[in-house]
Amino acid sequence: MASLPQWVRQIARDHGKLWGLAHAAGEGLMDSLQSYDPGQARRHFDLNFHVPLLLAQGFCDRRVFNRGGALLFLASASAIFPEKGHLIYGAAKAALAAAAKSISQEVVSRGLRVHCLSPGIIDTPMEEAMEAFMGSSYREHQLREYPLGFGRPEDVAAMAVFLLSERASWLTGQNYVLAGGRY
Repeated sequence: MASLPQWVRQIARDHGKLWGLAHAAGEGLMDSLQSYDPGQARRHFDLNFHVPLLLAQGFCDRRVFNRGGALLFLASASAIFPEKGHLIYGAAKAALAAAAKSISQEVVSRGLRVHCLSPGIIDTPMEEAMEAFMGSSYREHQLREYPLGFGRPEDVAAMAVFLLSERASWLTGQNYVLAGGRY
């Protein structure tokens, strides 16, 4: 994990300066205060918080990015609107969203933009696993909360492409919630 900044720098040395970097990995976890395990929390914070920051550290090196480029983190609506059962996941994604805001202020003078996307429920294998864990009524209950239905990966991708593009050249430091009208 500690070598991630050097890995990003090596990519730029091998292929030229980068326009953008997006971190979209994450792993959900159903947990509670009663089941809190510091070891499990560290593992989730590594994936959902530390890894994206280490990638950003490498990307924010002036020798790596093109002026006007962008850094994009995928957090979660759980970062802003936490629910029962999302203790560690929501906390890690909230930390990432706060870090994105701080990083944006740190690098804006270098001509680098930083964004955060916080999707609500998206139809993905992660959501299918949640439905299997929570039972058959979970999907029906959640769908009632989303006036426009659950999102699709393409919905998140379209916003990500926009934020990484020059069309978003005047935007930085924001966390965009994509949730089909839920919040």
